Amino acid sequence: MNIAVITLKSNDKIKTLETLSCSQPHNLVFCRSLGYGKARNDAAKTFGSTGLMIQLNDDLVLSPKLWSFALKIKRGEFGFQIVNEWVCSRVFIIHLEDYWKIGGCDNTIKYAFEDGDFYLRAIKKGLIFHSIPTELAQHIPHKHAFTYMKNIAKIDYEWTKLFVKYKRNVQHNMFRFFINPFDYRVLFQHFVLKVTFVIYWLIHGVN
Repeated sequence: MNIAVITLKSNDKIKTLETLSCSQPHNLVFCRSLGYGKARNDAAKTFGSTGLMIQLNDDLVLSPKLWSFALKIKRGEFGFQIVNEWVCSRVFIIHLEDYWKIGGCDNTIKYAFEDGDFYLRAIKKGLIFHSIPTELAQHIPHKHAFTYMKNIAKIDYEWTKLFVKYKRNVQHNMFRFFINPFDYRVLFQHFVLKVTFVIYWLIHGVN
């Protein structure tokens, strides 16, 4: 079993480690590459091309039952958690053979939806999806690092590109995409940037 913690924190600040007690023989790595797509690929590269891989975010409370659930994931299958009706890579379980068969995550996706992009490509390739129960890995609420003002334009530039490419697969609720009340301090800035960038991507196109 190969376990990777995706983080930009030092080990003493990784909450996931407090409950990461795996009785199965395993390899454990910490990947601190910048950008979610690249970090997930870099973590996978450290394990090679075969074996079961579990990727975890750094802000989780894990159940001991997670590992037995992971072992049930077979070749040709993969799992994410479901958060707000869409897949979330807080926990990501897959065999490395299948991960590389799909082509890994998109290295260009830095801030969000690397999991959704992978999910859509994996389903298209015929992999079977399993939802990982929330009680096996519970998220510890905190302020997201990428919500700071200095990153708003970068987030919305990337997010709107994915929105134009995948449409409702990115956000089922169109109103919520443009008016997302996760932080009222920057709601207006997000709205203006998203409208501007959506127009930009519609004119210039996306790959």
